[in-house]
Amino acid sequence: MVTTYLPLHGSVDGDRAEYLDGVLRDGLSAASRLAGFVDCFCETGAWSVDECERLFTAGRSHGLRAKIHAEQRSRSGGAALAARVGAVSADHLEHASDEDLRALAAAGVTGVLLPGASLVLGGPPPPGRRLLEAGATVALATDCNPGTCWSESMPLMVSLAVATAGLPPAQALLAATAGGAAALGLTDRGRLLPGLRCHALVLETDDWLDVGYHLGANPVARVISGGRILPTV
Repeated sequence: MVTTYLPLHGSVDGDRAEYLDGVLRDGLSAASRLAGFVDCFCETGAWSVDECERLFTAGRSHGLRAKIHAEQRSRSGGAALAARVGAVSADHLEHASDEDLRALAAAGVTGVLLPGASLVLGGPPPPGRRLLEAGATVALATDCNPGTCWSESMPLMVSLAVATAGLPPAQALLAATAGGAAALGLTDRGRLLPGLRCHALVLETDDWLDVGYHLGANPVARVISGGRILPTV
């Protein structure tokens, strides 16, 4: 499990400036003992670019690396901020411009697609193909939460990335594996290569393309974690 501190997300009760000051003064210090990343929702009606940049600057002094929710409902400057501060990842990006995506690629920021959330909220699809064309590392995740995407199914997200985000099946699988590792700053997993941690899935289908095309199916027969075959549930 990789832990992230997400203090700037929804609206807060009470004085906004006082809340932010408390996060910068006390919250980051406490979180640094439990988390490796600090995250925020940079969006119109949520938290501004300036507020998020203050969070990242203070977080860096506590050893917390930046992650960001950016350009989900509007183009509000979150992607440019992610590139400027060298964030590990930027999630959503539905309203990001081509210039934004090129900046993320140049800064080495992983773009995380959340096609389930886009589908549920009725927004534009994630910019999967545009991220690839920009040269960015692409990751894929569920955004599992009861508010916008109540799903734990990664096979479903792979299918939705193919159907809605413009990813070819092979790129969707890569985004769900190596891309996910990159979004967490992990270099010892995500690919089947000598010297990396042996995390793998054994499929019960004869064709790996079923992972991308069989919408809503679960093709996993066995799970291998750290080289050990886990018990079948």
